Amino acid sequence: MFFVHGKAASTKGSRVYNAVPQLSGVRQCLGAFHNSHDQVSHDTGALPNLSAILSFGLLPPRRGSTVAAEFPNRQRKLMNFKIILAGLIGGVVMFLWGFISHMVLPLGEAGFKTMPHQDAVLPAISAQIKEDGLYIFPWPESPPGTPMPVNEESRKKAEQLFQTSPHGLLLFHQPPAAMLSGGQLGTELATNCASSLLAATLISMVLGCLGSFAKRVFFVTVIGLIAGVAVNVPDWNWYGFPSAYTLAQIAEHVVGFGVAGLVIAAIIKPGATTPKPAA
Repeated sequence: MFFVHGKAASTKGSRVYNAVPQLSGVRQCLGAFHNSHDQVSHDTGALPNLSAILSFGLLPPRRGSTVAAEFPNRQRKLMNFKIILAGLIGGVVMFLWGFISHMVLPLGEAGFKTMPHQDAVLPAISAQIKEDGLYIFPWPESPPGTPMPVNEESRKKAEQLFQTSPHGLLLFHQPPAAMLSGGQLGTELATNCASSLLAATLISMVLGCLGSFAKRVFFVTVIGLIAGVAVNVPDWNWYGFPSAYTLAQIAEHVVGFGVAGLVIAAIIKPGATTPKPAA
């Protein structure tokens, strides 16, 4: 059994280890521990984790660095790896949930209706609209290729038109087009992975406050709730998007981030060195 306390103890320890060649690695480790102990005790009054430092004594130390400095660096690299891993797997899980919600469940089509009399309406729209884009109606017209006029005069005309004409939004694309393409699926998967990666990063930043698995899952689920409300409620409020569509989109965000949170919470969890919040 070895006791280390201050310079006297470490010096005494070194004499013992000089007599035992097999413990040269331990002697080097304790020498590095002594150097780091002086610095850490002077700055914070706290001892470094001895068991962690001894574990690093089994590996060749880097030139010009102390064992105490190596441990946080390796912990940081491990956490970065976990964040990336959790982000990628969580994104895949979120993507699979999107497939289920659109292809199996009715969430993806909630609030949509088919346009009546398409045989007559669609040719008329194609004959009048030549550019892809998002159109608002009614609104005072502007020449093709020019920005929509937004000024006091145009607003007053729009107010008058709203009294006598139907109003809404039209998202228009000229044919031909694929209903579902590989590029769209790839973009969705990349977006899901990016969202999950951001959630995993946030979890790692407040990990000391999220000690339990349930708290971490709840944290990520709330991120989905915030995203769903912030994106969809304004469209419902300002443009009259259907309530069924709005609620379905919010639910899809909440469940999607929730299932990703299960993965993130399982991979990113507090360790022995995770700082805890002050009482």
